[in-house]
Amino acid sequence: MRDLSKLNMNKIMNRAGKNAETSKANNPPRDRNERRSQYDRLGGFRNNDQRGSGWNARPQERRPREEKFKQTDESVRTYGSEFYNPYTFIPFPDKSPERHNPSFLTVDENTTEKRYTGVLNLTVETASPLLSMDSENKKEEGKHFKYKALKIGNDVVVPATSVRGSLRTLMTILSGGTLGYMDKDMWLCQRRDLSMNVLGKNGAKKTELAEVVESGDSSHDGKIQRGITKMVSLGALSELFRDNNLEIDDFRPQKDKEVKYLYVNEDLTKLAQKRSSETPWKLKLSGPRVAANLTKVKNAEGEPLFPKVNGDALRKLAMQAGINLNDRNNREIWIDSPMNITSVSKQCDRKHSRYYVECNWYKNRFDLKTRGMEAMFLKNDSDPETVVAKKWGDYLGQNRNGVHPNLFGGDLVWLELGDDASAKSLQWARWGRGGDSSHRMDSILPKYLWPDSMNSDNKVDMVTDVFGMVSENKDGISFASRVRCHNLVFEGAAVGGLDEAIQLAPLAQPHPGCIAFYRTEKGLNGYKVYRNAADGEQPWLYDIQGVFDEQCKRMKPFGEQSIVKTVDLLKSGQKGRLKISFRALSEKELSLLVTACKVDWKLGGGKPLGLGHCKVTQMDAFDENGDSIDLNAIAPIETITGRVEWYKKSQEPVTMMRYPRAIKVSSRNSVQRSGLQWFMNHTQAGRWYQKLPDITADNQLLYCYDLESDGDEDPPHPSDLTGRVFDNHGPNTSSNAESLKRAKELRKDKYSY
Repeated sequence: MRDLSKLNMNKIMNRAGKNAETSKANNPPRDRNERRSQYDRLGGFRNNDQRGSGWNARPQERRPREEKFKQTDESVRTYGSEFYNPYTFIPFPDKSPERHNPSFLTVDENTTEKRYTGVLNLTVETASPLLSMDSENKKEEGKHFKYKALKIGNDVVVPATSVRGSLRTLMTILSGGTLGYMDKDMWLCQRRDLSMNVLGKNGAKKTELAEVVESGDSSHDGKIQRGITKMVSLGALSELFRDNNLEIDDFRPQKDKEVKYLYVNEDLTKLAQKRSSETPWKLKLSGPRVAANLTKVKNAEGEPLFPKVNGDALRKLAMQAGINLNDRNNREIWIDSPMNITSVSKQCDRKHSRYYVECNWYKNRFDLKTRGMEAMFLKNDSDPETVVAKKWGDYLGQNRNGVHPNLFGGDLVWLELGDDASAKSLQWARWGRGGDSSHRMDSILPKYLWPDSMNSDNKVDMVTDVFGMVSENKDGISFASRVRCHNLVFEGAAVGGLDEAIQLAPLAQPHPGCIAFYRTEKGLNGYKVYRNAADGEQPWLYDIQGVFDEQCKRMKPFGEQSIVKTVDLLKSGQKGRLKISFRALSEKELSLLVTACKVDWKLGGGKPLGLGHCKVTQMDAFDENGDSIDLNAIAPIETITGRVEWYKKSQEPVTMMRYPRAIKVSSRNSVQRSGLQWFMNHTQAGRWYQKLPDITADNQLLYCYDLESDGDEDPPHPSDLTGRVFDNHGPNTSSNAESLKRAKELRKDKYSY
């Protein structure tokens, strides 16, 4: 007989209590009136027991915003504050810069105009840490790389090519000159705007798949192979992948990664990595799954097209299917039919293949959604079809910032079909990038700002004349630079002058298609200029601008990130030597060069993070005979005075220099979007709620706000407000205060700025 004295009665009672609570949660009374109300008539909690679970759960109390972020990182608590974007813009000139015939190296031998030949000796001091990275000296460290500073012996150097590029860009901004480079074929596409169905009106095809045989570009034709396109059930594919111990999401296209194509048979019973007689169909999987909300779809009379989901019936079916409603992963329940739900599943399969319900059990809210089908391709025996170079160039331009910017042999592409079934365009996805010719860079940028190397008149502006040019035209003129930059050398800085193994905040590539950042109603914002952070701030650190978890409660570990790097930074306050040689410069050209050396510089990498702020603290000039040149006698260029002041204003250090971030708070106090909500609400076409001001604006501040709704409402539009909340008013002005007051009234205090 078992010794009862050895039993742990507390453990037995706790287990019994949990079993009783689970039984109570999963078996609510049939009569809803028998269920105990969770609130009293004053809105307080009636039950004083622990939270519990299921239908009898005690709702979580809503904490004030201040308490909600007490235990989060400092950088998360600053969400919702005013901030400065890491860069601003200096407007383009309204008219063309002065352009003339180029000057060659021997121009001083053929003119009576006074010309200057000599050298500038500069002392450059770092006002912030500087990143000069040795890209060849890297070491793999977890999921990212660790880089050393670029050194020659114990000297830290900034390469002459980097200094030259920064100096030329600076002189172009100050003078309002032509651009040094432009990708004229680039399309400033922000989003996908071309919807192509496999079957259009009256059964006419709008799109079909083709396989790339030979990839082309803007200068060369390419070839494709047509065939048969067939749409297949996502559920059937999911089951096939699971039968082969694979996850279908692992094979969806991802940015900067090679596309993995798989092959199946027509009945979707076999899966292989190579094409064969048994598996001749090639799969074309879509990218991230995009859900369409059918709850809001209405017919011509304005009535809902699909019936409202019965929550009680869905709950009962889910319990019968063994789905744990308390599991956060089971908020998506797949159903067999949107019209009459008879069975459910917690995963997509053959029977539950297209429709699912997004459940919010606590608010008794159920959204009916659908996810599209996938496609497969069977190539025919016809000869490959030639596609002209322009269409390949359009694809490259439209997808420059897309998931798959380049096409390769073997890729499957969607063809936008014309009335005669010819290929109007090549698209990576059925929801493609259309637009019109106004999206092209050469249509948006004024022609007088195009690089001189692209123009056929062989004329140049002052900056191009100084730095030389290689013409892109067959009969164009190419000539050498009359300015030569040497390496910027910080002697001995490798010993004691470096901050080593700094965990750098993540950096992303520029996205000129972003409407809120780079665009105005008329075109582009202007010349891009990076800001400087105030003393004491370190926006370049991962701890300040890191990657947060989905709830924005804590920073994700640095070692788990692949988009970051560990680097050595040259400390601020370090002094280096730089020599700039020049030949046959006119007084005006030398004046522009000297003016550029009197303003702040941005050198090296990590400029959006506040790195690379430098100042020229001493400048001496000597001619070719070694005699000193009096730089004070060089007359300044009066026509660029205003632009110089704009640039100086852009270099004034600012506090809270950050990339735009905002969070969305759900009804259950959970934070969503991981800080990307600002982009979701401000960078969509046609919704320019908050645009990036250029340097001419009175106030450069931007505003973040925290969304506390469920996402059905939009932020207040500026036209709804009494003042320009999103433009030039600061947080303490009366106009802005009135705007905020009315915004809260309009949106029932759901938004805070």
